[in-house]
Amino acid sequence: MANEVRRAPDNLAFILGSEDDKRTGRRQVVISAPAIATSEPRPYLAVSCVQNISRLQLLTAEPVQGNRVTLQLRTEHRSTRSLAWQVLENGQVLDAGRGLPAIEQIKVLQGAQRILVVSDHPALDGLRFDAQGLDPLIDQARTACRW
Repeated sequence: MANEVRRAPDNLAFILGSEDDKRTGRRQVVISAPAIATSEPRPYLAVSCVQNISRLQLLTAEPVQGNRVTLQLRTEHRSTRSLAWQVLENGQVLDAGRGLPAIEQIKVLQGAQRILVVSDHPALDGLRFDAQGLDPLIDQARTACRW
């Protein structure tokens, strides 16, 4: 991911990268963070608004086998529903859905300090993300995707 290039090695918080799409004039936003307490290459959780479509994805260095993986995201106070995320890009991108399905899950992450992944896939189950400071970044994605 392009916005990860500027991440300091000790920074595990969500960071935002954005640019204007030259073709459409719309703002593209990508928010990402590496899993904490994991070694390189780390999995990343990403929230984005690309081509005016909201996305929620988990990116892995090691390919995940199969077409779908059951995932739930938990915060201190709320949880997403346990859903089948689609496995894409040779098993290295897990997609929660685009548009409204992604937005429903992204809203659950607001107000969180930590995000925990619960999954039927052992390599993903237990991943944690530092969500401090995520709310204003989600607000920028909301503005870009107009929700």
